[in-house]
Amino acid sequence: MYTFQQSHVHFIARVVVGFVWIYHGAVPKLLFQHQDELVIVRPAGVSVESAPTIVNWIGVAEFLIGLCVLCGIPSVRWPFIFTILFGIGVTAGAAIQLPHFLVAAFNPVSLNVQLIALSVIGLISVRDSHSAPLSQESGRKTVP
Repeated sequence: MYTFQQSHVHFIARVVVGFVWIYHGAVPKLLFQHQDELVIVRPAGVSVESAPTIVNWIGVAEFLIGLCVLCGIPSVRWPFIFTILFGIGVTAGAAIQLPHFLVAAFNPVSLNVQLIALSVIGLISVRDSHSAPLSQESGRKTVP
């Protein structure tokens, strides 16, 4: 049974994961384009001239992903799954391309491990609207 407490856990996970996406899209990429953001895109073959534009587009994408997490679009699961896969991929990419970032303050490892963990919590706590509720007496699914 989907409990009141479980819905609060899910809500907190969605709000925090959504906030992190929105913050990291807006603040260091769109509002105050940080030098590190420009450095991060360079190993992908981005020129110095086009780096600010690419970072802006990444910021917009991250902002939109954050809104998707908050709104549950296209589903409540998809943004969490995307966050987990993205976190793993970005951390691996940073380890290969920019290993010096892994030992910096507020590094990708500490951020992405937390986001992955919160996304797993969000997935575990999501209400499964496609399954019938469990019967408290038998533990079997009941037909509504």
